[in-house]
Amino acid sequence: MRRTLILVILLLMFAMPVSAQISHNVTGTLVRSDGVTIPPTECIVFVAWLNDNRSDTLTQDSPGCGYWGEYACWVVNTGNFASPWHSGDILHIYFYDSCVGEEYNFSCVLNDEPTQDVGQVTLPVEEEGSTETIFSLYPNPADGYVSLTLPEDALGVSVYNITGKKILYVENRKYIEVSALPPGVYFVRVSSGGRDKVRKIIVK
Repeated sequence: MRRTLILVILLLMFAMPVSAQISHNVTGTLVRSDGVTIPPTECIVFVAWLNDNRSDTLTQDSPGCGYWGEYACWVVNTGNFASPWHSGDILHIYFYDSCVGEEYNFSCVLNDEPTQDVGQVTLPVEEEGSTETIFSLYPNPADGYVSLTLPEDALGVSVYNITGKKILYVENRKYIEVSALPPGVYFVRVSSGGRDKVRKIIVK
């Protein structure tokens, strides 16, 4: 049944605009750390990139990509990266469940089949008592400055639009000025401890 639902989703996605690259859909399912609960669609944010090329990313809102909570299914079409993909490349995906704060970094080696089902991804709970500072933003929605709370080892802060294009990079660790950005949904990403952390923000 699950595979049938995934195939239905993929058929719908083929009607979406895609790049000139060869289509390659990486699919999987998603559950929370209890191994049972499926995150609702509106809770999941993900960012995907190939190998170490973090300047070329896709999100759940990019063409050929998505997450559907009713099916617990996510899809990344590597044909929509600006850079060409090849069999043997490593696809990295950072998942964040904004409703409960669970996150997970997932990686897989791409094959040359049209569709690659990687199975279930389980979001882990962050360990209690962790010394890592939470990555948070305030206010959200925002229309001027966004205050940041970052992990101590965080690098610069990158801001992406819903198509996955990087539109802003700041080294300031205290705030981001968003007043010049058009209203809409954006993703703020920092790297900490060898992992990427992403938060969604709405600019009014």
